[in-house]
Amino acid sequence: MNTIVIMGSAPCLAQDLAALGDINADFMAINAAGIAASPNISMWATLHHVEFVNGRWDEKRGEAGGNMDFQVVFRVHEPALKLPVVRHRGPLVSGSSTLYGVSAALSFGYENIIIVGAPLSDPSYHMFHPGWMAMRDQIRGRVVSMSGWTREFLEGLNHG
Repeated sequence: MNTIVIMGSAPCLAQDLAALGDINADFMAINAAGIAASPNISMWATLHHVEFVNGRWDEKRGEAGGNMDFQVVFRVHEPALKLPVVRHRGPLVSGSSTLYGVSAALSFGYENIIIVGAPLSDPSYHMFHPGWMAMRDQIRGRVVSMSGWTREFLEGLNHG
């Protein structure tokens, strides 16, 4: 599979997924987006591994009827987790857990990355914008987003 959809947990997630329609791709959840039962995910990435373990995100996904045959992507080893963990260092500049997921997807060989549910438009997320700008060369032409600031930024990169 050459395409992956990376799902953030912003309120626009359902709308973005609906706009995306039926697509043949792998899916990666970011943070709490993986709690929902659907769609099936192959990876779940976060920079907040402690919250993943303490918040029982994987157990909540199982209780909701979601698939449990996915890999977790963390920066660190987490022995308390009973799922397969893939360690990924990630970008040097923080750009949110979504950019961490993008970095991981690129390192796993995905050429086409689609972001849903991660607009990063709210002023509280503006601190992450420099991280995205720092990765512009790595993501140009390979990453698109369905909404918000990430959509505008990536469209500018891909068409500029």
